[in-house]
Amino acid sequence: LHRVDRRQRQMCIRDSICYRCWCGNRFINILKRSAQMVIGYYVLQFIISYLATMLFSVIFNAPRRLLLACGFVGAMGWIIYKVTLDIELGKVMASFLGSFILAIMSHTMSRRYKRPVIIFIVPGIIPLVPGGLAYEATRYLVSNQYTHAVNTFLEVTLISGAIAFGILCAEIIYYLYTRIKQHIGKMNGKIYKKSYNMNLSLIHI
Repeated sequence: LHRVDRRQRQMCIRDSICYRCWCGNRFINILKRSAQMVIGYYVLQFIISYLATMLFSVIFNAPRRLLLACGFVGAMGWIIYKVTLDIELGKVMASFLGSFILAIMSHTMSRRYKRPVIIFIVPGIIPLVPGGLAYEATRYLVSNQYTHAVNTFLEVTLISGAIAFGILCAEIIYYLYTRIKQHIGKMNGKIYKKSYNMNLSLIHI
């Protein structure tokens, strides 16, 4: 009887271990599939926003060699917007962070390619502009739904203000960075001159 009990206990232990391993593998597979779906979703968003920004750059007569850079800047701003929106921080915060990162990258690309920063900001900001909400607000206004119209117009105003404030913050931060770098360079005996960029950044000779 003791031998039978031991065998039954061993079989129960083996079954429980196998069941736990099966549950663990199942959970890992679900996590892998979820991660693949999330990555695929953001890759698709990146590609679509990249193409949209690049096409708007063509409409705005951006130089051909800057089309890829413009598309990358706009796509990064849109990805930051989508990630912030998906973690439920709100459209206003998402618009602020998206425009802030977009403006920082625009200044970086402007310095890299020695071209005006507006070439990168204007096409890149198009995906963030709340055109759909503005259309909905106008439709509510025309259909005499004034409460919905006022609320939607207020949301459009907040999002637009967040976009402008994000660009402004990036401009201030980049300007301060450039001034500090210029001051340190002058202390080391370097000579600076005004760059071709439309922003206030300076480049070293």
